Amino acid sequence: MAETKVESGCLTIGTGVRFTGSIQAPKSVVIHGEVMGDISTLSLHVGALGHVDGLVTAQNIDVHGRLGEVTTCDRLLRVHQTGELTGTIEYSELEILRGGVCNGELNRRLPK
Repeated sequence: MAETKVESGCLTIGTGVRFTGSIQAPKSVVIHGEVMGDISTLSLHVGALGHVDGLVTAQNIDVHGRLGEVTTCDRLLRVHQTGELTGTIEYSELEILRGGVCNGELNRRLPK
């Protein structure tokens, strides 16, 4: 069996995987499955099939799937064409590409 390379501080939730609980990853989190819970990380990527419901805190966030409840982004929050962002959203910079959806309470904050 070949050894799998593991990058320290990073987490990927694959398509078809459902996770409930809190995630703290010092570098990055990639979600292609479903997360019901809180995420704290430097960089969050929600894939087109990904779905996150919970309290999310990250410096940079890319949303191709669905992200909801409470989102706090210290730098760039980007909602792509297939992305849907809902709930209470705090951001420093916000980019919504054509087709992307953003519904909820938006609050701009000063960059850290």
